[in-house]
This record gives sequence, structure tokens and C-alpha cells, in this order.
Amino acid sequence: MTMTKAPTPRPTTSRLRRRWVIAARVSGTAAFTAVEVWAVIMVITRFTADGASRVALAIVLAGAVLALLYAWEETRALVRGKARPDTEDG
Repeated sequence: MTMTKAPTPRPTTSRLRRRWVIAARVSGTAAFTAVEVWAVIMVITRFTADGASRVALAIVLAGAVLALLYAWEETRALVRGKARPDTEDG
């Protein structure tokens, strides 16, 4: 008597779509992070500021860091299943 293995269940369309959405979100966030880090390094090393310009630069850089943190927080929530992926339907 030969025992056969049960066929492996194929992922449903919604699971495949979710995987693609997660992969796209992670890769997009990673690319955004790389560009943002490069831009911050360029600004810090090449921009000479004094007085009010330093304050403005500090505020802009803080905003860039907050944007990165928020992007990774949203990505992590999506991966863990605690957030709905963005849809075109609204």
C-alpha cells in the first residue's frame, strides 16, 4: 500500500496580492530610507549655515527622520497584519 502526500495548498489570490503589497512596501521604504540618508549626509557635509538657517536645517532634518520612522512603523504594521494595505478603491 503506497501512501501519497496530500497536494500542497496553493495560495489564494488575496494571499498572493498581500505578499506583493508587502514586498512593494518594504522595498519602497528601503529605497526611501537610502535616498533620505544620502540626502541628509549631503546636506550635513556640504551646507554651511548660521543663525536662523541652522534652526531651519535642524527642523527639516528632524522632519526627515520622523518621516522615516513613520514609514517603517507603517511597514512593520502591514507585515504583522495590523494595518490594511493601501488599495486603489479608497
